Amino acid sequence: MAQTKQEQAAWVKHMLDEHAELRETLAATRTFLENPRPDPGETGFHRWATAMSKQLVELYDGLFRHFREEECCGVFEDLARRYPRAAARVEQYQKEHEGLLADLRELMTEVMEYSAGHAPDDPRLRRKLDDVLNRVEDHERGETDLMQRMLYNDIGEGD
Repeated sequence: MAQTKQEQAAWVKHMLDEHAELRETLAATRTFLENPRPDPGETGFHRWATAMSKQLVELYDGLFRHFREEECCGVFEDLARRYPRAAARVEQYQKEHEGLLADLRELMTEVMEYSAGHAPDDPRLRRKLDDVLNRVEDHERGETDLMQRMLYNDIGEGD
Protein backbone atom coordinates (compact mmCIF):
# COMPACT_ATOMS: atom_id res chain seq x y z
CA MET A 1 0.00 0.00 0.00
CA ALA A 2 1.49 3.32 -1.05
CA GLN A 3 2.06 5.90 1.62
CA THR A 4 1.33 9.60 1.34
CA LYS A 5 4.27 11.99 1.34
CA GLN A 6 3.39 13.00 4.91
CA GLU A 7 3.21 9.39 6.11
CA GLN A 8 6.46 8.57 4.38
CA ALA A 9 8.17 11.67 5.79
CA ALA A 10 6.96 10.80 9.31
CA TRP A 11 8.23 7.23 8.96
CA VAL A 12 11.61 8.39 7.65
CA LYS A 13 11.94 10.85 10.55
CA HIS A 14 11.10 8.02 12.98
CA MET A 15 13.77 5.78 11.39
CA LEU A 16 16.36 8.57 11.44
CA ASP A 17 15.62 9.10 15.15
CA GLU A 18 16.10 5.36 15.72
CA HIS A 19 19.38 5.48 13.81
CA ALA A 20 20.56 8.26 16.14
CA GLU A 21 19.59 6.15 19.16
CA LEU A 22 21.46 3.15 17.74
CA ARG A 23 24.54 5.31 17.18
CA GLU A 24 24.44 6.20 20.88
CA THR A 25 24.22 2.51 21.84
CA LEU A 26 27.11 1.66 19.50
CA ALA A 27 29.21 4.48 20.96
CA ALA A 28 28.48 3.28 24.51
CA THR A 29 29.49 -0.26 23.52
CA ARG A 30 32.75 1.02 22.01
CA THR A 31 33.51 3.06 25.13
CA PHE A 32 32.87 0.02 27.30
CA LEU A 33 35.19 -2.13 25.17
CA GLU A 34 38.04 0.33 25.59
CA ASN A 35 38.28 -0.58 29.27
CA PRO A 36 40.10 -3.80 30.16
CA ARG A 37 38.22 -6.54 31.94
CA PRO A 38 39.32 -6.92 35.56
CA ASP A 39 40.88 -10.32 36.26
CA PRO A 40 38.68 -12.92 38.00
CA GLY A 41 38.70 -12.26 41.71
CA GLU A 42 39.55 -8.56 41.33
CA THR A 43 37.19 -5.88 42.55
CA GLY A 44 34.73 -5.00 39.81
CA PHE A 45 35.06 -8.24 37.85
CA HIS A 46 31.45 -9.36 38.36
CA ARG A 47 30.08 -5.88 37.74
CA TRP A 48 32.11 -5.71 34.52
CA ALA A 49 30.79 -9.06 33.30
CA THR A 50 27.21 -8.06 34.07
CA ALA A 51 27.62 -4.67 32.40
CA MET A 52 29.19 -6.20 29.27
CA SER A 53 26.39 -8.71 28.92
CA LYS A 54 23.78 -5.99 29.43
CA GLN A 55 25.47 -3.75 26.85
CA LEU A 56 25.45 -6.45 24.17
CA VAL A 57 21.88 -7.54 24.89
CA GLU A 58 20.76 -3.92 24.65
CA LEU A 59 22.58 -3.52 21.32
CA TYR A 60 21.18 -6.77 19.92
CA ASP A 61 17.64 -6.01 21.10
CA GLY A 62 17.75 -2.51 19.63
CA LEU A 63 19.06 -3.74 16.29
CA PHE A 64 16.60 -6.61 16.13
CA ARG A 65 13.58 -4.38 16.77
CA HIS A 66 14.88 -1.69 14.42
CA PHE A 67 15.56 -4.11 11.56
CA ARG A 68 12.18 -5.84 11.95
CA GLU A 69 10.36 -2.53 11.91
CA GLU A 70 12.20 -1.50 8.75
CA GLU A 71 11.34 -4.82 7.11
CA CYS A 72 7.69 -5.03 8.18
CA CYS A 73 6.37 -1.52 7.61
CA GLY A 74 6.77 -1.55 3.83
CA VAL A 75 8.30 1.88 3.43
CA PHE A 76 11.48 0.56 1.83
CA GLU A 77 9.44 -1.36 -0.70
CA ASP A 78 7.41 1.79 -1.31
CA LEU A 79 10.62 3.79 -1.79
CA ALA A 80 11.98 1.17 -4.20
CA ARG A 81 8.72 1.22 -6.15
CA ARG A 82 8.55 5.01 -6.32
CA TYR A 83 12.27 5.47 -6.94
CA PRO A 84 13.58 2.42 -8.82
CA ARG A 85 17.17 3.68 -8.75
CA ALA A 86 17.15 2.99 -4.98
CA ALA A 87 15.84 -0.58 -5.31
CA ALA A 88 19.24 -2.31 -5.38
CA ARG A 89 20.44 -0.45 -2.29
CA VAL A 90 17.21 -1.20 -0.42
CA GLU A 91 17.58 -4.91 -1.19
CA GLN A 92 21.25 -4.87 -0.14
CA TYR A 93 20.42 -3.29 3.23
CA GLN A 94 17.62 -5.75 3.90
CA LYS A 95 19.91 -8.71 3.13
CA GLU A 96 22.53 -7.36 5.56
CA HIS A 97 20.11 -7.38 8.51
CA GLU A 98 20.15 -11.11 9.24
CA GLY A 99 23.90 -11.41 8.73
CA LEU A 100 24.62 -8.60 11.18
CA LEU A 101 22.26 -10.10 13.76
CA ALA A 102 23.77 -13.57 13.33
CA ASP A 103 27.30 -12.22 13.76
CA LEU A 104 26.25 -10.33 16.87
CA ARG A 105 24.55 -13.46 18.33
CA GLU A 106 27.74 -15.46 17.75
CA LEU A 107 29.81 -12.79 19.44
CA MET A 108 27.37 -12.59 22.35
CA THR A 109 28.01 -16.27 23.05
CA GLU A 110 31.77 -15.73 22.96
CA VAL A 111 31.53 -12.63 25.13
CA MET A 112 29.42 -14.48 27.71
CA GLU A 113 32.25 -17.00 28.15
CA TYR A 114 34.79 -14.20 28.14
CA SER A 115 32.90 -12.00 30.60
CA ALA A 116 32.28 -14.96 32.95
CA GLY A 117 36.03 -15.46 33.18
CA HIS A 118 36.06 -18.78 31.34
CA ALA A 119 38.20 -17.33 28.58
CA PRO A 120 41.31 -15.20 28.96
CA ASP A 121 41.38 -11.57 27.85
CA ASP A 122 41.64 -12.20 24.12
CA PRO A 123 42.36 -9.25 21.80
CA ARG A 124 40.91 -11.24 18.87
CA LEU A 125 37.49 -11.14 20.54
CA ARG A 126 37.69 -7.39 20.92
CA ARG A 127 38.77 -7.06 17.27
CA LYS A 128 35.85 -9.25 16.13
CA LEU A 129 33.41 -7.20 18.14
CA ASP A 130 34.95 -3.98 16.82
CA ASP A 131 34.53 -5.34 13.27
CA VAL A 132 30.83 -6.09 13.85
CA LEU A 133 30.32 -2.62 15.37
CA ASN A 134 32.03 -1.07 12.33
CA ARG A 135 29.78 -3.02 9.95
CA VAL A 136 26.64 -2.03 11.87
CA GLU A 137 27.74 1.62 11.81
CA ASP A 138 28.45 1.47 8.07
CA HIS A 139 25.06 -0.18 7.48
CA GLU A 140 23.15 2.39 9.51
CA ARG A 141 25.09 5.27 7.94
CA GLY A 142 24.18 3.96 4.47
CA GLU A 143 20.51 3.55 5.36
CA THR A 144 20.43 7.04 6.85
CA ASP A 145 22.00 8.47 3.73
CA LEU A 146 19.48 6.68 1.51
CA MET A 147 16.50 7.81 3.59
CA GLN A 148 17.69 11.39 3.79
CA ARG A 149 18.22 11.58 0.05
CA MET A 150 14.81 10.10 -0.60
CA LEU A 151 13.19 12.44 1.91
CA TYR A 152 14.92 15.65 0.93
CA ASN A 153 15.66 15.17 -2.75
CA ASP A 154 13.06 12.83 -4.15
CA ILE A 155 10.07 13.49 -1.92
CA GLY A 156 10.76 17.22 -1.96
CA GLU A 157 10.57 17.75 1.80
CA GLY A 158 13.78 19.73 1.70
CA ASP A 159 12.19 22.50 -0.39
